Amino acid sequence: MNKKDLDKINLPNDLDDVIDEAINMAHEDKKKNKIKGKGYKKVFKTIAASVAIVITLGIGTTTLAQGISNIKIMFEEIHDNIKGSGSSLKYETEINKTVSNNGIGITISEAIYDGQSLYITYKVESKDAFKYIKDDKFPNVVNNQMLPLADIKLSFTDEKIIERNGRIEGKFIDDHTFIGVGQYDLIDLKKPIPNEFEFITTINALAIENMSSSDDEGQVFKGNWGFKIPVKVEKSLTKEIDINDVNERGLGINKIYNTPSEIKIITKHTKDMEIMSCMLYVFDENGKMILIESDKWYDDYSVATIIKDDRDFHKIRVEFWSEVVKGDEERANVDKDIIMYSKEINLDN
Repeated sequence: MNKKDLDKINLPNDLDDVIDEAINMAHEDKKKNKIKGKGYKKVFKTIAASVAIVITLGIGTTTLAQGISNIKIMFEEIHDNIKGSGSSLKYETEINKTVSNNGIGITISEAIYDGQSLYITYKVESKDAFKYIKDDKFPNVVNNQMLPLADIKLSFTDEKIIERNGRIEGKFIDDHTFIGVGQYDLIDLKKPIPNEFEFITTINALAIENMSSSDDEGQVFKGNWGFKIPVKVEKSLTKEIDINDVNERGLGINKIYNTPSEIKIITKHTKDMEIMSCMLYVFDENGKMILIESDKWYDDYSVATIIKDDRDFHKIRVEFWSEVVKGDEERANVDKDIIMYSKEINLDN
């Protein structure tokens, strides 16, 4: 797309109104729920689909900073600060594309798909200083995320794609620079993933939450940053382990995906079961509980994700419990009657 083609795009007159409404809804929901970030995450996810202005790679509606060089954000640098940001660095696709608009330059540097999750690295540079990098009440608490309002799709499917947890996680290098990784779960896609595809996104706003006040909408940057990013699939990074084990209760494990960055456990349950009636716990070979980063519950299966954080897991034990049990000592001495399912799995096989 050249400049003449770009000029032919008719932007809706109420685009700013749409974004403003999203921000206001997030602000009001945030105050109502008294949970920091909840409004932004909810509204930025749901409103994004209504803002669908796709611009070809490398071109913004205006270019305010043509002198900004295409910088390379190494996965090694980001991985030091972000959990599960992609361990097999030699497989990334180098991009280094920058789009600038309204005083904000966004660079996408690398992309990697490990067979389960897609990781995209971002660098955001602002002419104006970023606010709310630290919590005024707790100076040691540092903000490590940006909340995007974005329309995202993949070239081979129309299925909806969003950032995991609705945010880009990373760090503020200084008052004008943020680096981070957006992680996108593709395990639930219905269409098979081809060996090569494109990640297409238009970012219409970025928000930095004010951690010190639930009455402040935070710092919001509105604009239009469009990218079309090539992605190569490296399926050798994922080890698929078929389990296909179900007990008389209808609980069990279908399969496990083991990648350099994370472990995904695909469990089974009956359709009449509720998530609070069978709590999933995972333990390492020493009996220590492993934190589950996320657990998506569906009609008759769930997808649990464990972030490795550079840890090597050789064996894990997966269990369903009928009750929530807090505390390591209490879990170590739990009444066996509440264990509804238990299976030890060798990840090295």
